Amino acid sequence: LRPVMSSILLGFLLIPVMLTLAALALCNWIAFRDSSKVFFKQIRVGYRGKEFELWKCRTMKETDLSDYDSWREGNEAERVTWFGSFLRRSHLDELPQIINVLKGQMSFIGPRPEMVDVNRQIQEDLPTFYQRLAIRPGITGFAQITQGYAGNDIYAYRRKLEADLVYINDLTFQRDLGVLLVTPFWMLRLLGWQNDPASHRGDISSGGGDDFPGGAIA
Repeated sequence: LRPVMSSILLGFLLIPVMLTLAALALCNWIAFRDSSKVFFKQIRVGYRGKEFELWKCRTMKETDLSDYDSWREGNEAERVTWFGSFLRRSHLDELPQIINVLKGQMSFIGPRPEMVDVNRQIQEDLPTFYQRLAIRPGITGFAQITQGYAGNDIYAYRRKLEADLVYINDLTFQRDLGVLLVTPFWMLRLLGWQNDPASHRGDISSGGGDDFPGGAIA
């Protein structure tokens, strides 16, 4: 059902997506004044732990720090371009991942793929985090429209994992349709990379605290 659904969606979305992507690429070229910096590729962890090269619209200026160190330090806002801020807040920077869908590395809906080092760090604090790799990662997903951006907050990642496991244990057409219908409205909120407030906080780099009690995949 999922491959058939993905094929149907691809047929409906490919033309407008490509037109939108071309417009975003033009605006990004204006922002960077460098055609080589329009897009950004980064190694992520995908289906069953297999690493792949994920495509995004570039949103930040270069830094001497590695991608992982930049994420851990939380200094991304200082590097974001004027157009990159809009891309990240609207999640339109994820649109080039249609390429990953065409390659069979991703699906339209599923858990978001993490950077290799980030995935390793989170799994040290949340031993069950690997369970979200049971299906292909998605451009959008149930955790994205219910939990938002996790940043480097271990408690946010716990909620994200819980939502991913809820989705994996209920792979139905109704669930996928619900995610697809809600995603545009989520994007219109322009919250993007902002982390939803929680009663407890904890920086992953300082340790995770209690083990995540979430349920295993059925």
